[in-house]
Amino acid sequence: MAVLAIAATLALAMSVPPPPDPSGDYLIEGECPTPGSAYRARLAIRRSGIFHLLTWQFDDGGAVVGTGMSRGGEMVVEFRVAGGNGGLMNMDTVDDGRTWRGTWAFFHSGERCSEVWTRA
Repeated sequence: MAVLAIAATLALAMSVPPPPDPSGDYLIEGECPTPGSAYRARLAIRRSGIFHLLTWQFDDGGAVVGTGMSRGGEMVVEFRVAGGNGGLMNMDTVDDGRTWRGTWAFFHSGERCSEVWTRA
């Protein structure tokens, strides 16, 4: 019986597709509750061991860097604005890694913002 249970568990594990690798280039659309706060950017995600290094380049020339950790179709990211504040982001994939949606906020802020990443 134990051998059958182990075999069934292994067969199930092998049939589950691997989680999506978020590494790649993305187009970003985001917004915050503040009126007129919609923005666009480009995002590069590169794997570094078990982490991901993220770099946002905004249309206005601004940049943000972050470090993320993913599990399955979820990613948590700590980010920093060059010379400024930082915050946390929580993203979920909605279609096996082509599109990610989530929310973020600056540390010590009461405002939650949203962002969508679409593979470029």
